[in-house]
Amino acid sequence: MGDDSSDVYLRGGDSSFSRSRPPMPGRWPFRSNATDEVGTQDEDDESGEEDNDYYRQREWRLERRRQVETWLPPGGDYEVAPLDILRQAKHEMLGIGECPLQPGPGPFGGTEENVARRAELWILDWTRQRGWRTLAELRSDWSQRGEGEWWHPTRLGLEKEWPKDEESTEWFEYLYMHLYVRVEELVKAYFNYDDISGENREGIWLNFSPQFRYYASLVACQDNHVGGWDELLASRLHRRYLITGILGKALEMSVFGELMFGADLKQVVMLQAEDEGTLYLEGYKRTELRSRSVRALLAGETLPPLFWNQVDWVSMQLTKLLLPAVRLMDVNFEASRRQSLRRIHQDIHSIVAVAGFLSIGIRWSPNIFRFSSPVPGETWGSDQQHVDDTIYKMSRAVADRLERRAERKWRRDRQDRQQQQQQLQEQRRQRQRQLRQAGESGGLPGLVNNVIAGTDRIWNMVKTQVQSQIRVLGSRLEGAGVVTRDFAGDGRDYFNPPSRMGKVQIVLWPMLKRYTAKQSPEADPDGWVPIGYDEGETITSILKAQVVYYEGEINSADEDAEGHPTLEEWIRHKRWVIFWRQQQFLRQLVLAVAVWLILDGLAWYFGGAFLAFVNTVEYFMAALGRWILKKIVVWTLGALISITSLSVAVSKVAWWFAYATRNTIVDLVGMLTRWDSNAPGQIWLPPRYHLDWASFRDLIRILRGDLGSWWRGRPPVPPEDVDI
Repeated sequence: MGDDSSDVYLRGGDSSFSRSRPPMPGRWPFRSNATDEVGTQDEDDESGEEDNDYYRQREWRLERRRQVETWLPPGGDYEVAPLDILRQAKHEMLGIGECPLQPGPGPFGGTEENVARRAELWILDWTRQRGWRTLAELRSDWSQRGEGEWWHPTRLGLEKEWPKDEESTEWFEYLYMHLYVRVEELVKAYFNYDDISGENREGIWLNFSPQFRYYASLVACQDNHVGGWDELLASRLHRRYLITGILGKALEMSVFGELMFGADLKQVVMLQAEDEGTLYLEGYKRTELRSRSVRALLAGETLPPLFWNQVDWVSMQLTKLLLPAVRLMDVNFEASRRQSLRRIHQDIHSIVAVAGFLSIGIRWSPNIFRFSSPVPGETWGSDQQHVDDTIYKMSRAVADRLERRAERKWRRDRQDRQQQQQQLQEQRRQRQRQLRQAGESGGLPGLVNNVIAGTDRIWNMVKTQVQSQIRVLGSRLEGAGVVTRDFAGDGRDYFNPPSRMGKVQIVLWPMLKRYTAKQSPEADPDGWVPIGYDEGETITSILKAQVVYYEGEINSADEDAEGHPTLEEWIRHKRWVIFWRQQQFLRQLVLAVAVWLILDGLAWYFGGAFLAFVNTVEYFMAALGRWILKKIVVWTLGALISITSLSVAVSKVAWWFAYATRNTIVDLVGMLTRWDSNAPGQIWLPPRYHLDWASFRDLIRILRGDLGSWWRGRPPVPPEDVDI
């Protein structure tokens, strides 16, 4: 996609929007840490500057902030893009310069190390074959910039001078809220489309990366009342809050978790060694030592040496993290396909830059800053701020409707149980009257009746307890109220629905608190808190945790009874369901094999039973009927099995039909002959029966001779021309 000339952040280098300005003596009028070439200082700086150089630089930067004009540096890799005057005034308090540095043509990242770390971006994944978004869109147009070059996002002008002591609480509040608003605007611009319905909801999580699912499981949980895990991506509101929470958690872990965001390797090693060495010190002492180390490493600079390199890396990873969500929007909404991936990456790059800038300000301060997020599924707390009632009201309405439905079902079941109990009691009274009448006679019958009555009472008691436990278990599994006992003394059953309240479903933004140690009058005039002179602390809530609630059960047992699988368990279940639903041929094959095995077992079992029965009662008149029935069953089962085996169906059916017909006729004639002549005569059967004309002719001759012998009262004699 080409650059949009209407957007100042995507326009690229354009000299028509710039005017020349004389540089400051001894230094170029811009500073960038993206490449080694741009980050090198002038020869005068290498040989050393005067002590007042720091103040001259500061005055020059303040003078540049007060001017709105734009300028073009003489021969640098970056040029300054103009911003409107309203954004300049807004960013002035935060220390964000009004002239963001816009990259020109050059290697992406600059150093060989950064190029190696981004080598994976050159690999086009398999999704490109489907026409989906890939990181290749961030490469420049080959016809304009040449093959192998990348488009560079615009850099914010972070030109703030860090104070001698620390920033005020208002500065942290404004910048932290400004960062949260930037993330919300990003999500609203690119992911706040309509709800996804129909077939597109099926398997909606399957195309997301494991990293996206990992962050989603950290900031959200499912609500069975409104659709479970699928609703978090299918619903517009849920999707918007979920992606906001994922970005907030990613920034907390990858930016605010750094000891000094943008530090080089030597600085990172030093800070980590110091952090491990002061692990068991008191919190304020440990933070104070870290603050002094950070100030010493910055050495009057605003940003660490690899600040923009790390911003590029983190923003690229976040863009890659959100690619599945962008593809989901592209599949379902036409407006999303018109959005440029460069715009999305540019906004993410600016967000990461502001977050890194705030992280450096936090490490600069000797105070303690604590990030904290509630666990999804946690109950309401005072350190949480509910941002939207729509999701909670919808969840509560569904929960109330399900509770009323469960109560109606419970009342019907209770009425049925009462009727059954009345019938059982009436039957028990009749049984007792009969036993009482029989026991009055005395003797052994009376003793037996008493034993039977006692056994009956024990059985009824055990059966009642088992049925009660089954009803309780069933009601829990259905999410309905539990039938319990009223221990007040009235002895009546009552409907006891589970207790519910608002619980955290999605964590949009982590909480930030500032802990400041109170200083005694004997404190150091430079503002440092010496050891042993701190008198208490002041806790300031910069921003509460931004959350969205749902209606959930308070009791953990009731919550587990509803069934709350993790995201990975849900994805495994959906993947198996969709796979089995799509494999129609596999389902038919499994069904055919199962039917074949069942019919084969039935044929073997019943066939053997009938053969044994025929051999046992062969001298009785019922042998003929049972033998025919056995043959019919065997033939029927053989025919069904042969249908599943298409290759032998025709030959098998014909063979069984001829075999059954011939043996039936021959055995019938032989049996009638033996019954009439009272002699054990029989007809000889050849070992194999050939379906040809000679065989049928011999069969007719044999039958004719047998019938004649039977009519004359003599045993049948085989024809002379038939081999015996």
